[in-house]
Amino acid sequence: MRVLLVSRRWYPEVVGGGQISAHKMAQALVKAGIDVHALTFVTEGGRKDEIIDGVKITRLPIRKLKLFPRFSNLEWMYREMRLQTLKFVKEWKPDVIHALNGESVPSMAGVFRKTGIPFVATVNGPLLFCFPGEGTDRHGKNCIGCKGRQRYEETMLRWGKRGRLVAFLYWLYSYPHMANLARSVKTAKLLLPISNGFKKDLLRLGYRNERIRVVHNPIEVQSRVKSAVRKELSIPPTAKVLLYAGRVTENKGVQNVMDAMKDLPETYLVVVGKGEYAQPLQDKANALGIHARVRFTGFVPNDKLSPYYSIANIVLMAGTFYESLGRMLMEACTYGVPVIGTDIGGIPDVIEDGKNGFLLKSQDITELRDKIKAILDNPSLAKKMGAYGKAKMKKEFSPDAVVKELISAYNEAQHLR
Repeated sequence: MRVLLVSRRWYPEVVGGGQISAHKMAQALVKAGIDVHALTFVTEGGRKDEIIDGVKITRLPIRKLKLFPRFSNLEWMYREMRLQTLKFVKEWKPDVIHALNGESVPSMAGVFRKTGIPFVATVNGPLLFCFPGEGTDRHGKNCIGCKGRQRYEETMLRWGKRGRLVAFLYWLYSYPHMANLARSVKTAKLLLPISNGFKKDLLRLGYRNERIRVVHNPIEVQSRVKSAVRKELSIPPTAKVLLYAGRVTENKGVQNVMDAMKDLPETYLVVVGKGEYAQPLQDKANALGIHARVRFTGFVPNDKLSPYYSIANIVLMAGTFYESLGRMLMEACTYGVPVIGTDIGGIPDVIEDGKNGFLLKSQDITELRDKIKAILDNPSLAKKMGAYGKAKMKKEFSPDAVVKELISAYNEAQHLR
């Protein structure tokens, strides 16, 4: 079987967990004997063919508009990706096309209409169903599929800083844009949400159960390593360490962890990552008087994170961001680290409340603090949680388990009308 994996970006160009998961998935498929080719796109330079970790990758150039950057990153980009893919499938003829992210789905729907090559779509984020793109509203509630007044209010909140007229025009534009995305999603032979949480949202939006297959992102179990990070960051040997590793944005909830730390005097927080919210977080740490116990490392490549997970007592995702699964939490579990995350999206697929960590039912700081303390004050519980999480990742999220589901989906897609 020949499978074309299509993604707007591909490893090592990483902007989130999706690119890492896609590359791991491709490696597992190659190992299983599937003839895989990854197709991705660049806005600078020409075509590049390469092999990374046994995965054949072709990077094709797409043009950007000099004006209207948002349109350049949406409808125009879909057009460019479709045209380049149509040329490529004449050269490398796949049996199935797998669109690996929301940006790829409209393009591959167009390729299917032209060629008849069946395609399946991974659903790993809210962008296909949420115009503001966050998946949650200003109150932290699920707003996937929002329309009318709710979409208007969230659009004004997101783009209103650029002027109400600009935000209003975005809101008007959202209707043809989201209609195009809905048509594209319905063209896919199968939808492959990466969590049961996202499957529930697809069913709520009216997508048919018989065309939905949950396929988790793959991950491999790891072992803690001897780490010099604690010494490098001047963290005392006996101090407890809370870890966040990812994009530093307000909706990831690091500020909530800081608020909880006021009552956790011998606990340090390590924030690994970069983003526009880093400076406000540093200002908050100073205002709270906990700056001496907070460390900001900036960006660290994914393959260099092992020493950080190895010193962590808890890894946290305490915000309102709609995590379709939560790779950071998965990675923590593979190292045997207890996890705490908000009960939203796909996070409950990773965290079994009370088993390998705790789910947050609210944004209440007292709840967060109490659940942190419950783990830190009970080493026996922490050890049990770590072991359970590690076993869960091995059983449910291993590359072998994921590939089995993928191959089944590819075979099925070729026979669906």
